[in-house]
Amino acid sequence: MKDYNSQPYDTTSRPDQLSMPSPSVSLSLPSASMTSTSLPNSPPPSPPAEVSQAQLEAKAREIMKAHWRYGTSDLGRGSNSATPAQTWGYTDPNPQRYGWQWLWDSCFHAVVWAELGEADRALLELQTLLATMGPSGFVPHMNFVSNPSASLDFWGRSGASSITQPPMFGHAIAELVRRGIEVPEELCTQAARALSFFVKHRRDSSTGLIAIVHPWESGADNSPRWDGHYLTPYGKVGWQDEKISLLGTIQRDADGVPLSNPAFHVASASFTALVAFNLSELAETTGAIGLDAVSELADSVKARWDAASQTWVDAEVSGKAMPALATPVLDALLCVLCDSTPAKFEIICDHLFDPGVYGASFGPAGTSRSHPTYDGNGYWRGSAWPQLTYLLWHGMKRLGRLREAAVLASQLRQGVHMSGFAEHWNPQNANPGGAVPQSWSALCAAVR
Repeated sequence: MKDYNSQPYDTTSRPDQLSMPSPSVSLSLPSASMTSTSLPNSPPPSPPAEVSQAQLEAKAREIMKAHWRYGTSDLGRGSNSATPAQTWGYTDPNPQRYGWQWLWDSCFHAVVWAELGEADRALLELQTLLATMGPSGFVPHMNFVSNPSASLDFWGRSGASSITQPPMFGHAIAELVRRGIEVPEELCTQAARALSFFVKHRRDSSTGLIAIVHPWESGADNSPRWDGHYLTPYGKVGWQDEKISLLGTIQRDADGVPLSNPAFHVASASFTALVAFNLSELAETTGAIGLDAVSELADSVKARWDAASQTWVDAEVSGKAMPALATPVLDALLCVLCDSTPAKFEIICDHLFDPGVYGASFGPAGTSRSHPTYDGNGYWRGSAWPQLTYLLWHGMKRLGRLREAAVLASQLRQGVHMSGFAEHWNPQNANPGGAVPQSWSALCAAVR
């Protein structure tokens, strides 16, 4: 094992007062004042002029190493000093804003580490993530291994949060295998158990979809899909208060595992598609789990296609009408990862590059540009997200649409470059949003 402890990390502060070294990452990027160019409906445009892939990879490596955290933990040792301390390592999404390990971020980070030839870090990232898994297979969306007590005040438990996030570890392991990395059998077994949790404990009996119990579990925190659910109109402050309140209505088992929420119980088509996709990835590359559940989940996703809105639509299953669930949002298109019905796929390919829907110069917009809620600078209200573009790129490659994949790859690289490796950005002009730099933007190194 390499010695990664090259950067000090303060684990004594409260989570909102972390004292961390500022990454010395020099970006020297061009101005993000480029204007949007029109993209034809079909076929997609030729890729724009490329930024240097070597330059992007160098910046990606620099950011990832600056955000890397490493240490040992005494958790689980008790009074038995003969039990070795647990080695942990993960990549902060951004040390100033997101100073912990986050579930789907870390899965993408593992893919980046593998692409950069850092197999040990890729494996340790996933091992540290899945070490938080409980007996049921539930994996929290935040891991506080570097300072376990920091989670107590907000989450009411030591070391981790009490909800989950899109489980991208099946895909992450598959990408490691594809790059020739030997993945320990134990890690594959853990990932299989974690994915099975959703099938066993979160499957909605009426739709067959996987249910989420909080907007944060979707990963799309402020999606227009949730408009109308809250008592207050959209606004970060009001919505934040209501989302915190929703944590208190989650129904849990005796071990605190979140199972349902009568105040927010959405059967999500896109989340289900990601579970099915990760099950398939893990099964096809490692054999650690069977494919039985994949076809069942895929059938449930296919049934959620809405011909009128030409997208997949979530189902609200707690009795509260939520018409905004049909809002055309980009993450709904992740359903192509398990529903490649030809007629639907052609519609989605058109929509991805149509400037009247999702098409834009620096990656697909997060919300349809023709929808009244669209805000190109808004957090989950229309901005471009690197991990979504990456997953759609992967889906296009998987289905043999290489020209579309090449355009998405080029848009991702351009967006990352022009935004300064931002968390998300305006799809029309690459104006940066959120944290800068954000580690998952290093996915630009993995698209070819």
